[in-house]
Amino acid sequence: MTSTDSIPRELLAEIRVKCDRDLLFFTRFFYKELRGSKFIVNDHHRELANHFDDVSNYKVKLLNINIPPRHSKTELAINFIARGIGANQSSNWLYISASDELRSEASTRIRDIVSHPYFKIMYGLELKRDQNSKNLWKTTKGGGLKTATIFGQVTGFGAGQITDVDNNTLDLIRNFEGAQVWDDLNKTEDSESGNANNAKVSRVIFNTLMSRENSYDTPIIHIQQRTGMTDATASLMDHYGAADEKIRFVVMPIITEDGQPLWASKFPLSEIMKLQNSDRTKRSFQAQYMQNPEPKEGFVYNLQYYDEITNGDSEAISLGAVDVADQGTDYLAASFAKIIGKTIYIHDAIYDQTGSQVTSNKVAVRTHAHKVIKLLVETNNQGGTYITLLRQMGVPSGLIKPILAKGNKMGRIEAHAWIVNKYFKFKRTGSPEYLKFVRRLESILITDTKEDDAADSITLMAKYLHINSAYSYIFKD
Repeated sequence: MTSTDSIPRELLAEIRVKCDRDLLFFTRFFYKELRGSKFIVNDHHRELANHFDDVSNYKVKLLNINIPPRHSKTELAINFIARGIGANQSSNWLYISASDELRSEASTRIRDIVSHPYFKIMYGLELKRDQNSKNLWKTTKGGGLKTATIFGQVTGFGAGQITDVDNNTLDLIRNFEGAQVWDDLNKTEDSESGNANNAKVSRVIFNTLMSRENSYDTPIIHIQQRTGMTDATASLMDHYGAADEKIRFVVMPIITEDGQPLWASKFPLSEIMKLQNSDRTKRSFQAQYMQNPEPKEGFVYNLQYYDEITNGDSEAISLGAVDVADQGTDYLAASFAKIIGKTIYIHDAIYDQTGSQVTSNKVAVRTHAHKVIKLLVETNNQGGTYITLLRQMGVPSGLIKPILAKGNKMGRIEAHAWIVNKYFKFKRTGSPEYLKFVRRLESILITDTKEDDAADSITLMAKYLHINSAYSYIFKD
């Protein structure tokens, strides 16, 4: 059936039912009508559609999807918004991107869908007559779409609806009220260099975009090919972690866990390997295609990771290292290690800006829970007072090893980074606090002079192991 065929209203009514039930059916139908060719569906599209459905059923508050370029992420987002506006013409939507070109294209294409004659028949939607703007248009029922770049103006418009919700009947009568859709918030060159624009994106997310919600449960969909170790995905991981069932991080590398292409008919393995092996593209390949950004030259750490400790856990030597917060803006950073053979597994961490009374209790609880045999505590500045608090919290004096750190802080960190890079391993998942600790280690630059608390804790442990003869076997190759 081509776009010139006239579809009877009775059949359009049936198509409307299928569109409401299946985002991929909706996408295929209007893709064919507007572009004259078929939208080819792959397995990863079905998985994405299922995640979008969970958003529209309020099962997910934040959906963060990392997926390679040219895998239809924007296509599905555009159709998700268009279908949502048709289903609830009072719904409000925000679409944000780093690229003004992408923003403009998305707005135009969504408008093309909702203005299509078949869409009007199926959903009865009318746009306000004076809505010709490329970045804001509204329906006659009060809903609409606002598009903007990440550094553009979004004040005066919010996603979702301001409604009275009866929680007792929520699942029975509530229509989806709209969402924020963020599509590639970072420019690649900004994230790779970790420059001021990259940091500004993170500030805009938390200071501006997070407040653009008309109801407490208005969802956010963030779709991104990873661009660097401090991109928007990393910021959201730091903020949310994986502790909430309504916070969902979906990672789709171009080569799946079983070694197969994510979309073989479009990107066969032979073409993927060219990207992976070329000196010109192998670095961007890890980030944008495998969703695994790596430290570039200039970063202190190139961390190793583990999924789980498979053997030797019962014989592990357990240590802890604490860098005490000196000022109100500093973090108390504590790392806990299991030493098995020649590997130091950092399986837990505390990264907390609250007061010493709170953090000392957390350190004491973890020290006992992990059966730590030696707790290293840096005594510079407030360290002596903190040790007193730990003793009051029940940590035996014999477990505590006070250490006075000498010399330039960054010099100490850089001097012992090779130990961390070679012998330490970190978990891929964990609490928001643990992930924030690890992300800070990943992003610290050789030129850094602030927010080095996480590195201080790790350096404290690395130096202790290196100079202690009891652990000399670790460093003998």
